[in-house]
Amino acid sequence: MVNIYYNRGHILIFASLAFTIIILLLISPIFSIGSTGYFVLPATTSNYKDYWIENKENITSMFNPYIEGFHQIYCIDHNGLRESLQQNQKIKAVADNLTSNLTTELEIVYTLHQFVYNNIKYEEIDSSLTPEQILSKGKGDCSEKSILLAALLEAKNINAYVADGYEHRYVFTKIDGTWLPIDPSTSDFYFVYKNWNNEYIKDYTSNIQSFIFNSTATLFNKNWCI
Repeated sequence: MVNIYYNRGHILIFASLAFTIIILLLISPIFSIGSTGYFVLPATTSNYKDYWIENKENITSMFNPYIEGFHQIYCIDHNGLRESLQQNQKIKAVADNLTSNLTTELEIVYTLHQFVYNNIKYEEIDSSLTPEQILSKGKGDCSEKSILLAALLEAKNINAYVADGYEHRYVFTKIDGTWLPIDPSTSDFYFVYKNWNNEYIKDYTSNIQSFIFNSTATLFNKNWCI
């Protein structure tokens, strides 16, 4: 009797291990480690492309006028933050490596967004860090994540701005002529778009938006600057 239970126990263990191995084999194409040594979520594993096609017209009508409403008034400057976005060879090399097999701006932006979300642990940091330092430390809050993402996007010659909302920073980027806000602190590529007018989320709404800036200029909401 003991042997029967003993054998059954072993059978259950082996069956469980076999099931686990099968599951890992099935999902292994979804997650990979690139030659950079960082965790990469390939752009081909999501339905973000279909969502973009279905919602691009509405996204354009929402955010293009919003961005165009900013003016270069320079009532406040952020030299330190703009300097942190200046390009260096390491950031460019990482951006190129992560997107070497991608052909569209949407694929590139999505992949870099997922890269920052997955590889930069969310943790508050008091000191100001450059994109290279953020990459090296592998941690930072919404500011560090946004600065790194903007730097990676600009390294690929894709327009990107760090946006400062209500005690929260995220990124505006231009994809095929359409401005899209993306938040590297959240996994959902379209989270900001989906929640832009959500009264329970005050981090993104336009009435509290203060300024946006990239590596060359600071653009301000005219009403806020007066």
